[in-house]
Amino acid sequence: MIAEANKDLKLNNGSFPLQLKDGTITQVPAFQNDKTKETTYVFQGKEYKVPVEQINQFSMKEAKADATTVKLIGKVGDNIAANALVTDLLLQDPQTLGTSGAAKYAFYRIAGVAGAVKDLGKTVSFKDVIDANTGEVVSGAEAKRMGKLNDSINKNFKIIEKKYNELDPSTRDTLAKNGVTAQTLKYFLANAFKDEDRLTNRDLEYIDKITNILAFTKSGELVQSELREVQSYLQNKQTNYVKQLRRQGYDDYSIAKEMFGSPGGGVGLGLITSNPKTQTGKIDFKQQSISDINKSLVNQYGIKG
Repeated sequence: MIAEANKDLKLNNGSFPLQLKDGTITQVPAFQNDKTKETTYVFQGKEYKVPVEQINQFSMKEAKADATTVKLIGKVGDNIAANALVTDLLLQDPQTLGTSGAAKYAFYRIAGVAGAVKDLGKTVSFKDVIDANTGEVVSGAEAKRMGKLNDSINKNFKIIEKKYNELDPSTRDTLAKNGVTAQTLKYFLANAFKDEDRLTNRDLEYIDKITNILAFTKSGELVQSELREVQSYLQNKQTNYVKQLRRQGYDDYSIAKEMFGSPGGGVGLGLITSNPKTQTGKIDFKQQSISDINKSLVNQYGIKG
């Protein structure tokens, strides 16, 4: 009888979508009785009962994450790292950014998290690009177009490498000691844009866009416009990743916590917690405490801890 009664106490861990007063949705930790299906969620340290008509919105979390889920969490980390860098660039004065060059600024920022950047994937294949619409390897005219884009990206990185060599000795030394080169930035971007093991034609288009931004001195307004386009593409990907994890029972705090444990997440954490002031000549970084992470995530990335 006791064993039978204890069955009612078995709780499944998961998450529940909670609408906040401002209309946004955050995924909060939730628990569901395996037998009665009674469901509760936790918000700001208090436990609340889920209305019966909303119980079907509970998403159960597996006890142990499978390889696909672990990979997806890593993708969120890679994405947030690139998103943080793009956001930093967008924070800068358009004229200053346009005249001084975005590549140097990006390397100055990466120097602050060089130890984490060196742990990112060192190689990403730019061959056998996948068509984003069909899921098949591109062929014919599209394959030729991708070949031209790849050539453009490689040319851009030759220019970016020159800008790397023009960095001040201290910054260049920090990067070199951690094995961070212009080629590292190429793989950093590729990891951030790709969903699966291989890049899609859409990914390659946006990698070409951002390497063009980093390689060439343009008007500040044009740089900002193109950066917003890249940021929108990255944020759409991030939204998709987070939705997938929420459906697997992950609450937003768990997503953030596990994501920051990934190599890309470590880079993102460093960038988020060292919030740059607007660049008006000399680059100045104001250090923030780790307690500011949640605020930064809410404001910049839409993940609530």
